[in-house]
Amino acid sequence: MLGIKQDTFEVAVLILIENSSKKSEYLKLISNIISGERDDSVLDLTDEKFWNIKQLFEISDLELEAKLQKEGQEKQALVDLVIEHMALLGTRS
Repeated sequence: MLGIKQDTFEVAVLILIENSSKKSEYLKLISNIISGERDDSVLDLTDEKFWNIKQLFEISDLELEAKLQKEGQEKQALVDLVIEHMALLGTRS
């Protein structure tokens, strides 16, 4: 399950804006709302996160192998497959 729970200590925030000059303004606002220390390393795709994401999105070894033959890098292949799976979720009714 994805989301913030009471025992969550690591949070990733994604800011999507057209005007990049406002990026720091929004980052500052979020930093004021969420207490703690900024640590960009939580975004690193560790081996543990890799296998958890693979399982969460039900990405088969066959899918990953096929993508690896094309891409060559395991972590990038997983990212690409997650994006594909997310796009497919929007088409299911």
